[in-house]
Amino acid sequence: MAARTKFYILYWEGKDEEGINMNSLKPCRTCNKITNPYLFRLDNMQACLRSCAKEGELFREEVAEFWCVSPWSILCYNLPKFGAYLSQRKTKALTETTVIGTALAMHGAKEKAESGVTVDALGSKGPCDTWQSWLWWRVMEMKMQAQQQHQKCVVVHLDGGGVELMNIPVPDGNAQDQDIGSVIMVVGGPDGIKRPIMKDLSDILSKTAHSYLKIRLPGGRQHTHVVISDFFMAHDRGSLLYDLNQLLRLGQNGYDDLKEQVNSLWRVIAERKDPKQAVELLQKLKATAQEFKTQVEDAKPAEKSEKPAKPAKAESSSGNTKAWVPVEQGKNGQNPEASPTSRTSPKKNQKGGKKRAENRQQVKFIEVLFS
Repeated sequence: MAARTKFYILYWEGKDEEGINMNSLKPCRTCNKITNPYLFRLDNMQACLRSCAKEGELFREEVAEFWCVSPWSILCYNLPKFGAYLSQRKTKALTETTVIGTALAMHGAKEKAESGVTVDALGSKGPCDTWQSWLWWRVMEMKMQAQQQHQKCVVVHLDGGGVELMNIPVPDGNAQDQDIGSVIMVVGGPDGIKRPIMKDLSDILSKTAHSYLKIRLPGGRQHTHVVISDFFMAHDRGSLLYDLNQLLRLGQNGYDDLKEQVNSLWRVIAERKDPKQAVELLQKLKATAQEFKTQVEDAKPAEKSEKPAKPAKAESSSGNTKAWVPVEQGKNGQNPEASPTSRTSPKKNQKGGKKRAENRQQVKFIEVLFS
């Protein structure tokens, strides 16, 4: 069985041009709570990280890391390690004290505990002095790991202008038949992602990852933590990876065609007031689709046989090599033995090619719908 897809969340916080300054955060001397979590909108970041939790377990098993990236500081949460750290301290509640407070403790501590939380102050000595170089290095590392397992690293940017997913649940068996090893989800804070930053993000991610997709979920614009929750609920329903795979396989135009045809199918079924008639209609459609697919597959060998044969080979004077024997040419480079009726007009060839392209598109839709 293929390994489960791992998810990584890239949360951009760019309210302040200089980014997050951990030295500005002040814990209370009495209760140890963070007195100013509103600075740099870390309260919103904490709410987004809580969206990675799941009922019955602290964090979702499929979510590997949460990155809070800002111009000069990066807070990285390794969720499995962070969850184990909180369990050992018996503080599983994802409050501002545990989420932001742990990062603050790791920032000022001389000896780093195995909390799974790291704070990288950029601009200092090290392999990555900017957030751009840090992101390039991290995504390239993930890409190489995915390639070793013959899988892909895919970036999914949640954007209002992206492709809206169908969000149709499919059986678990079909959802597992995919080659996406890791998904990087890109979201912005309350102030969004400004255009210059978005340009750098898209340039880096499109060059380092295998694929870069802009998508949107049904339901319109929402707060970031709601979007993250809805994203993983779609994954729980079995529709997310299926939709991403079809978008990668068909492209945006092909995926839009698939959505339109699927929606048309649902409209036809919905107009049937009797559920039994709707089921019969779907069964007839599936049988017709299978018959059409068989006819197209049977026609493929015939198309191959219509290809012109290669010129015959003849022995050269040395007897060891073979030379091509050109066909005798008449006027205008035509074969004198070919009859005028055997020549196919260019218009007919164009019509035949267009018809075959339409057949291939319909077969692709059939394979996607009934796979």
